[in-house]
Amino acid sequence: FHILKKKKMIQKLIILLCIILSLIHLSKQSISKTRMHVVDYNATTGNLLLRGNFPGVEKDGKWTLEWALLKQYAQVVAYEERNVSIDTSSMLIHDISFVNSILPKESSLVKLEEAYFHDHPEAGSFTHWNIIGTLVNATYIGRDLRNYWLKHFYWDVDKLESRIPWIHSLVHSFSSKPTIIYMHCMAGTDRTGEVAGSYYLQYDDWSYLDVLKFDYSISHRPIEINAEYMLNWYCWYLYTNLGYHSLDCKGWLPRSSKLLSSSSTPFMQTDSLSAAIQLV
Repeated sequence: FHILKKKKMIQKLIILLCIILSLIHLSKQSISKTRMHVVDYNATTGNLLLRGNFPGVEKDGKWTLEWALLKQYAQVVAYEERNVSIDTSSMLIHDISFVNSILPKESSLVKLEEAYFHDHPEAGSFTHWNIIGTLVNATYIGRDLRNYWLKHFYWDVDKLESRIPWIHSLVHSFSSKPTIIYMHCMAGTDRTGEVAGSYYLQYDDWSYLDVLKFDYSISHRPIEINAEYMLNWYCWYLYTNLGYHSLDCKGWLPRSSKLLSSSSTPFMQTDSLSAAIQLV
């Protein structure tokens, strides 16, 4: 009982520190095509999975959601990154928001998104998750302790173990209309980088280093340390529990704000990260 109580206290402390840390790179940039990227596409279902930043525009301190503009950007990005020509104008939108309902500066935007789909159910649907991350680095703590935590300790604060397969199922399942599944936080880099990066690891045959390089390239800076550490935990979960042995979870990049050159990024039609960076 005392061990369980101590674990819960540690988890709460980590969550609190991660929320505080998330304020460092708090961004309220209007919807940007340069932050939008294709994560997955199913030609049979017609569903398109995208990552990006907040799908709205701010003017005089007031935000408006810009779904028509998002669809325009989605059509362009799908062609640029996957050489796919699709008409996005009539597609549904499944808005998966990582905007933090705990932070006062973001909670009003969660309510804005939720209210839109409540008032316009014909437009699509809304899912909200508070993505927190962790301050424990799975690689640094060593194999024995890491494996123990993977088996016994509640490392998965963000519930990636169930949420990543669920997102994958959305892409590859039929709905009433083809759907744009749009994953986003505010900047489209940190929380989004954690979730999208976990997807790349599990379904796109990316290495952990591939994911970090691509995430770093989007905002020309490292992603928040709590998001990076949770991504690393998911890498080790896939390696240890599910047998994904080609991920190289010990991969590492200097936490420099300089844009890092790279070798290949697997899902892009191009052969190098520099080509991917040209899209942003």
